[in-house]
Amino acid sequence: MIYILGAGAMGCLWAAHLQTSLKASSPPKTTPSRAVSLNTRSLGFISTRPQAAANLEFSLHSPFLPYINDSKYFSIPVYQTLGEPNISNIILVCTKSYDALPALNKLKNQITPQTCLVLFQNGLGSQHAILEAFPNNAIFAAVTTEGINRVSPSKVIHAGQGLTSIGALNAQVDNADTLDKCLSLLAHPGINLKKTENIWSSLWNKLAINCAINPITALLNCPNGELMTQPYFQTTWPKLKQELALMLDAAGYPCEEGKLEQIVYEVIDNTKHNISSMLQDIRLKKQTEINDINGFAYQFLQSKHLPCQSNQSLWRKVQALHE
Repeated sequence: MIYILGAGAMGCLWAAHLQTSLKASSPPKTTPSRAVSLNTRSLGFISTRPQAAANLEFSLHSPFLPYINDSKYFSIPVYQTLGEPNISNIILVCTKSYDALPALNKLKNQITPQTCLVLFQNGLGSQHAILEAFPNNAIFAAVTTEGINRVSPSKVIHAGQGLTSIGALNAQVDNADTLDKCLSLLAHPGINLKKTENIWSSLWNKLAINCAINPITALLNCPNGELMTQPYFQTTWPKLKQELALMLDAAGYPCEEGKLEQIVYEVIDNTKHNISSMLQDIRLKKQTEINDINGFAYQFLQSKHLPCQSNQSLWRKVQALHE
């Protein structure tokens, strides 16, 4: 059984993808081993709300998924419990970073050691808290560059095709076999998946990219593609770039400033039509993930006695947008 926790843009994209893919394919045959056997017979959202609707209904517009002709309507079942405790469930955790641990804690009595958690959160911080709270589970992280905009509660736009890297955050027994089986269930045409041996490196690099793009788009109220023409970005980026390169080096994943700039510019170009998740949150008057993005970077740099003023400034300015 595959559950999706979090019905935002990312959760809806995966729900649509998996529902269509699972209908078109039969469960893969697996060789018995000590690793858990994953069940593909059903898919649904899991809700921690007492009175959730029986189904979540939305339309997805995607020119990138071959099994969706322009736009397609979906009705995905919503479950209140995880079902049979002896089933090896997969939970795709697609909530915001600040909601991830509280939402999982509400399901804690239903989560067994056989449950696999796949974390899709932006930034860093929530992953460490979940690892501590669920030490007996296989926990994976997904780092994705898919561009998704939720333009209304019932309409999702797949704005840019990217790559989703998945790897193990912890060293539980049989994680390698479990990860392979998990990937086999999630991998179908239309979503590019990659297994990575060092997902922490991907998380830190994605953090640097998010620190560079998300807060400034939120402050300027512009799509990603307009960033490099904006005077504020042009004046902020040199010092911010220096801080982010120092952060990656201190974390053990060095990336010199020129290479980091190249990566950030490529992401901006590849997602030029995308509205960052942080700007989407600001427009919807929702809490942002700034604490786990520039806030985390600022606190990490400060703990290492490294320059951190640019990240601190962006953190505070985005926080002020909520006031």
